[in-house]
Amino acid sequence: MLTIAVEGKTDQKIIAALLANAGVHDTSIIVANGSIAPSTRGWQRIEKMSSTRPLIVVYDQDSGSVGDAVSANQEVTDIVFCPAIPTVDAWLFADSAAFFNAVGSKADAFLGRMPLPEQLPYPKFLKSTMLRDQRTLEQLLTSINISIAGSRSPSLKHFINAARRHSNLDPLSFEQPIDAYGQLNREVLRNLISEVYPSEKTLFRSASGNIITAEQMMQEITDGTELGREYSSDILRVARDLLARQAQKKLNETDRKQ
Repeated sequence: MLTIAVEGKTDQKIIAALLANAGVHDTSIIVANGSIAPSTRGWQRIEKMSSTRPLIVVYDQDSGSVGDAVSANQEVTDIVFCPAIPTVDAWLFADSAAFFNAVGSKADAFLGRMPLPEQLPYPKFLKSTMLRDQRTLEQLLTSINISIAGSRSPSLKHFINAARRHSNLDPLSFEQPIDAYGQLNREVLRNLISEVYPSEKTLFRSASGNIITAEQMMQEITDGTELGREYSSDILRVARDLLARQAQKKLNETDRKQ
């Protein structure tokens, strides 16, 4: 059995569901009721609470990256420290499609504006306002696609792979990373699309025939989906060809004048 330590009861519920979605079932999750970050040495209290020493410790980390746990993992070799960036609550929003489906029209204001989970400024507040209803929370927890969620949250991916590795399971194959075409390109395209008015205006017809509005495309690009990448590639290709034609036209006009 894989023993995992978390900081709170809500974390316990979220992590149990995420592990189930990832195919990890034989687990015991200990609640520390306080910080267990390696910097605080709070994880040492867990040994007094349980006869079983945890193998994985999951703790909130306001900023940084999973690389920040390297030194802690080198110092305490029999425990794997897994930071949840910025909090475990943020992992609830790692699969934005599951979030929008679970919350419904209440989430319309976030469509096209939902940032990556590790960039959420107040995930606990967002959870308390948007996922207050327990039925909505349960629906979300059971519908999160762990492959998508892990591709959008490096800290979640790190935790899931650690849990599967220590459960003698093969690592999961996560979707193509969202930064496949670069953070700069995403921000530039999002800013361009945000200028489209109204946001419900049809912006793109995909190769499969799907009609996508401006606000929908903003979210697709943020999530780094296949559709977002298709649109990004198309718009860059069109821009390339247009600029090339304009440059050739000016060159021809210059030649005629000479």
